[in-house]
Amino acid sequence: MSSMGARRQLAEATRCADLALKVLKRFRVDNAPGMKYIEAREYYDRAARAFAAAGKPEYCADAFDKCADMSARLSRGATLEAVYFHVRCGELLEENDPTEACEHYADACDGCCDLGEWGTAAELRYRIAHLTEYADDAVGQDERVLALRGAADMYGAAAQRLNDETKHCRRRECTLEAARIEALELERYDKAADVFEKVATECLQDNLLQANATRLFFKSALCSLVAGENDLVRGKLEIFGDRFLEFGASPERQFLLDVNACIQREPLGDYDGFCDACYNFNTVRELDVWDLKMLKVLDDRMKDEYETHLYEEERRRARRARKEKKALEEKERQKRIARDEERRVRDKQSTDFL
Repeated sequence: MSSMGARRQLAEATRCADLALKVLKRFRVDNAPGMKYIEAREYYDRAARAFAAAGKPEYCADAFDKCADMSARLSRGATLEAVYFHVRCGELLEENDPTEACEHYADACDGCCDLGEWGTAAELRYRIAHLTEYADDAVGQDERVLALRGAADMYGAAAQRLNDETKHCRRRECTLEAARIEALELERYDKAADVFEKVATECLQDNLLQANATRLFFKSALCSLVAGENDLVRGKLEIFGDRFLEFGASPERQFLLDVNACIQREPLGDYDGFCDACYNFNTVRELDVWDLKMLKVLDDRMKDEYETHLYEEERRRARRARKEKKALEEKERQKRIARDEERRVRDKQSTDFL
């Protein structure tokens, strides 16, 4: 739009906003108490569209916020319009002010819950979970996990009420995303393993989703492996193989068995065998970013154990060398003492002879 057209739209938006303020200053009509709010909302809606055409997203979002406020002043039947205006505000503020956008999405989510629109409420809750700027510490990641679980619960409620398979898929996605964060950021490997196993069991009930079960069983066993529960991993692999035959004959199961054997090697884990197993498996199956990060935890742990073992060996070697040196010095000292004693005896014998 040209500069002249933008100025024209901006003037129109300002005029509509002023008209809305004048309408709100009117006296209340007894038989139509919400009439002035409806009329003001129309003017604010026009102002918002004009601000959008003029390239002023902040002013447009402010006008839509006033539209939502006008809708909230009306009866319960205007809740849907309030949700619409809050969502428009959130979409306009996502890039410039994510915190304010999350507040508008939260208000829209509450309105959707009042209306029974659980699917839309879950989608808004999912947006909030991704837009909120959580801290990088454990508390922030825990809040993100709770937000994702809240979105998953809403998706589950929507799927039960609407019998919609899409909502079930979204619920599984939110649940798995929360499990990934729990495993990587919070180190709650047991909880993450249970979630992966539960979702994999759900996938076995659907013929179209059975292909995902192998990968989810793999992630569940990998969480237990990173947690250091080596005996539990062997039992899980047997149970998963009996539950899903394709997993029992899959490269994922063999890879986990090989890694588990390398970790349990005595007296020190087989780091070279672990690296070879990871390389060979990656040539057959593609490892995603989460898998690589989890294997990086195992890699760092085995490296630390290997470095600790080398350090202890070096200390033992140094201690043995010091002991040998002390023993040698003590032996030399005893020899010197013996020589000195022998010399004193000879000197004494020579003196007595003279």
